[in-house]
Amino acid sequence: AGAVAEGSTADAPSASKAAAIEIVRAPFEASRIRAVAFDAYDTLFDWDFTATIAEYLAESRIECDHEAFASYFRKDAFQAVSLWAPGHRAEDGTLDRHKMLDGPTPEWISTWEMWRRQFERTFAQHEVQGDAVQGANRLRDVLAAAPAFPEAFEAVERLAARGLLVGLMSNADEDFLQ
Repeated sequence: AGAVAEGSTADAPSASKAAAIEIVRAPFEASRIRAVAFDAYDTLFDWDFTATIAEYLAESRIECDHEAFASYFRKDAFQAVSLWAPGHRAEDGTLDRHKMLDGPTPEWISTWEMWRRQFERTFAQHEVQGDAVQGANRLRDVLAAAPAFPEAFEAVERLAARGLLVGLMSNADEDFLQ
């Protein structure tokens, strides 16, 4: 909650008034927190995406720069196949968050399916042959077995002991988290 600080813009045009309004926020009060939500991977669970890609490519005997492959997979291929991609792009081709929020809501696809599509695009981009299903399965298997960071258990337990609701949020498919 905040308050509006009054300025000397009473006679200014409305655009100038809006620019002169300053929001004053109340001091942070930790005692007001009732719940804490964590992302799963790279927050509570430890996994190295680039190392996983390197291992998968080596085991599949696919020769290419694993760092470039992982980078393209994460950024360019993701943006191309994201469930938000159709109809939600800005003029420069990037995903437009305003269009995403204004709808329409896209048809849902699983993270595994997005990964399969990302592998297809990334194999084509790097002009290598690979099995996209096998790649998506590998990522799912690694995530499903990812160990928690050593301090994760203690942090979650301490928060719960203070009476806070603790939640896990992830864009990973449910079977990854089971």
